[in-house]
Amino acid sequence: MGEIIKLEEVQSLSKVFVESKLFKDVADIAKASVKIIAGASLGLEAFQSMQGIDIIQGKLVINASTQASMVKKSGKYDYRIIEHTNKMCKLEFLEKKDGKFEKIGDSSFSLDDARLAGLAAKDSWLKYPKNMLFARAFSNGVKWYCPDVFGGAVYNESDNFQQEPDLKFEAEIVEDKPNYVDKHFEIEEPSEIFLALKKRLETEAFTLHALDVFAQEIATNKDLLSSNELEELRSIFKQTKTNLNKIEQGETL
Repeated sequence: MGEIIKLEEVQSLSKVFVESKLFKDVADIAKASVKIIAGASLGLEAFQSMQGIDIIQGKLVINASTQASMVKKSGKYDYRIIEHTNKMCKLEFLEKKDGKFEKIGDSSFSLDDARLAGLAAKDSWLKYPKNMLFARAFSNGVKWYCPDVFGGAVYNESDNFQQEPDLKFEAEIVEDKPNYVDKHFEIEEPSEIFLALKKRLETEAFTLHALDVFAQEIATNKDLLSSNELEELRSIFKQTKTNLNKIEQGETL
């Protein structure tokens, strides 16, 4: 991985892709170039990058089918489908050690999980539950067991989908790593849990102690939130805490 390509070549290819109007997330040459460069660092050809890497809310994310392909091609990791229905997807992740693949962990996502996260009633989940369950189970497994397959090129500043590091809520919220999501599976509407937490952050009269306690509640629900939702909550949390500290010190907001 990590192929070096000339900028002139990238820009030339980007112009063709943009003018084709086949990729809705790419409206200009700069964005197309970023996708191609990011993909090249992961060993993807230009067309694979355009198809396999999406720009969602300003972040680069590798879609589920491309993730699966890269894991298979890595030679170091593999996965097996243990159960895959319209109600549950359970995957087993493997790592090659001493020439043999050994199980390193499981990842599953169920329709009950989707309901808990406020996703099950969404149009994509109603139409393609099997695909959605696989995408969620696989992206979680990737970040847990084989994040090194994707390096850091596609990871976004605060987290990045490419990997959502575990959120740690102590004095403040620490950013989470993002999830790999297929554009066909991506749920862009905010989750009910996110909306409820955001409303409380913006409307409740917190003390510093109460705010830290509330941070623990966010941490408890972090697996039910997208990386973008976590980042937005983190931003609101930090601003709220800054304001409370100023008030405590007698400063004027």
